[in-house]
Amino acid sequence: MMAGLTSKLIEKNDIIVVAVSGGIDSMVLLDMLCQKRDALHLSVVVAHVNHRMRLESEEEYAFVAEKCQSYNVAFYGMILDYQGEDNFHNYSRNKRYQFFYEIAKKVHANKIALAHHADDQAETILMRLVRGSGFIGYAGISERLAYRDIEIIRPLLHTTRSEIELYQTKHKIIFRQDSSNLLDKYTRNRFRHHILPLIEQENPLYHEKFDQFATYITETYALISRLSTAFIDASVTFALDKAVVSVTAFTALDRAVTRDVIKRIVDRLTLDGFELSFANIESILGLAISDKPNARLILNKNLCIVRKYNLISFETIITEAFAFSQEIPTFGTYPLPNGDMVVITEKRSDIDGISIELWYNNLRFIFPMTFRSRHDGDRIKIIGGTKKISELLIDMKIPFEERNHLAVGITAQAEIFWVPGLKISPVTKTGKQVIYLTYVKGK
Repeated sequence: MMAGLTSKLIEKNDIIVVAVSGGIDSMVLLDMLCQKRDALHLSVVVAHVNHRMRLESEEEYAFVAEKCQSYNVAFYGMILDYQGEDNFHNYSRNKRYQFFYEIAKKVHANKIALAHHADDQAETILMRLVRGSGFIGYAGISERLAYRDIEIIRPLLHTTRSEIELYQTKHKIIFRQDSSNLLDKYTRNRFRHHILPLIEQENPLYHEKFDQFATYITETYALISRLSTAFIDASVTFALDKAVVSVTAFTALDRAVTRDVIKRIVDRLTLDGFELSFANIESILGLAISDKPNARLILNKNLCIVRKYNLISFETIITEAFAFSQEIPTFGTYPLPNGDMVVITEKRSDIDGISIELWYNNLRFIFPMTFRSRHDGDRIKIIGGTKKISELLIDMKIPFEERNHLAVGITAQAEIFWVPGLKISPVTKTGKQVIYLTYVKGK
């Protein structure tokens, strides 16, 4: 295969912003595009980023600007101002792409061209196989993809490094060598210097095999993507901070589609702000097929997955239980720390709320009573003995997050006598007198 541009990516009258570092790959790409410029009526513009991480960076900036003059193309440069507040790789990548996009909009370009080639593709696939990735990530680098309303293209993706070097030698293209490419402290360099040479010994045509692998993954994911998109449109209900799906429908999907549905839901809720691991997805799948009708999985401080019988809810706001305890000495109206209110009267109250009648013979068995948040292990009297309130809540199919916000009423004898809002009460009409309790939920 001779070095050359992927023709389907370059069309007549394209306006292309070329990302040029000054290295051999991007300088060869720039030369190739300029050679095609007249025949295809192309408009070529160069964007260069000075990362200021090496001593050579200033000279490379000047070098690329000078070469643009010789090619008669416009040059736009950016000097990165990195303050160490973020991972440098992520920071610089985001800044580069934002810069390329801004220049593309400025010059009305329809494409941004990057100089990734076949060796880059093989290195990327190997690194992701070792490190782990989402399904489409194993396909490596995309030949073309949308970035906002601009298309990113990689015309050299099927061209090998050796072919690029042959082109450079033949056309006497001057370039700058990035000294950091020689250092084994970088993961990509270790794969490039040590792993790929071994693979090449096994099969000199390994580039084609990696290309085939990427094609298989890309085409398979296109099918999965269509199925998952259709399922989400038909079966997932989105709110501002939540997505809800039926367990029955969810578990009926093919497993590969289910994984993609999970990823798409999380990406949409978190605005691509949370990267799911394989273990995360396995845990969510386990939640869906579990025999437990109610369960919760916390993935990080901003994302949890809740199983509520036949529903799975992906939630970006986790509301934790509010712990409180307040003693109530006698009749009266008592605001509670959780925003609710308890009203205790000797006659039936006309206040709207949740009410109960409490029969007694001696007030000292009742007061001081306490209202507090529910605790793990709380038990209440029922016919035949006592039972954990948590087990009763499961029997009554009360959703998990509602259980955490329930209050319990406790007598002076330290016995739970009421769970407001639920038909759980051991109270019987055996006393001679009655008092009335009304529990008013806060807004």
